[in-house]
Amino acid sequence: MLSQSQTTRLFCASTFLLGARFWRPILQYLEGENHGVSPETGVDMEVVAQVCEYARAREKRFENYLFISGLAALLVWLAIPLAISGVAVALLIVAATAIYFLKTYQERRTFVSRFRKNEFARFNPEKEFHAKLKPAVKSALPA
Repeated sequence: MLSQSQTTRLFCASTFLLGARFWRPILQYLEGENHGVSPETGVDMEVVAQVCEYARAREKRFENYLFISGLAALLVWLAIPLAISGVAVALLIVAATAIYFLKTYQERRTFVSRFRKNEFARFNPEKEFHAKLKPAVKSALPA
């Protein structure tokens, strides 16, 4: 089964180990109007694309969390007297830092561990990292 191949496993792990440097070019290529992927022996590009799309959606969600925490820090700094606002802003900075490290920890430890050779056969990446692929991406993948 291609979704359980070594190449698929390594590509999926690279999605989280290398981050946007890996998944962004793959998705940009697949989203290109005149691009397609030929059937490959040994790799399930639909699973790889799905994991890449999951990583992109996750990245966007965490960027939104960081933006909201920064906006909240700015609003607190403007709205509350100076002595209290410094503490509130510091707490929001700590919260933003915690959000960033939580994301990084999950990617490096939790997600990547699922792609280890001995654990990969026990889980289904298509269900675990379910993401809706754009129609352009779906049409670029081999049937």
